[in-house]
Amino acid sequence: MIAASRRPTRRRFPQDCDEDDHRRGASSDASGLARGFQLTAEFVAGILVGAAIGWLMDRWLGTKPWGMIVWLLLGFAAGILNLIRAAGVVPKNTLEPPDTKK
Repeated sequence: MIAASRRPTRRRFPQDCDEDDHRRGASSDASGLARGFQLTAEFVAGILVGAAIGWLMDRWLGTKPWGMIVWLLLGFAAGILNLIRAAGVVPKNTLEPPDTKK
């Protein structure tokens, strides 16, 4: 009874698609992949820069491992902020009041 009430769905197979569908799908997959790599690079770069600064400060000041821990956390926060900004969730500059115009 349940099977009889279901409507058959039409599946799209590769032979049902025209060339425009293939080109559109390939370009959207490539741009999505590029966007994913960009966002990943934004996140990882923030963490690596924070870790590098922390390591250098630890060597210079002799505060091993506290500089690395603090700057790694700051790098993580900066990576998250860069990720959110690159994804377009928040505006690029939120420090200026909204009524100022250039």
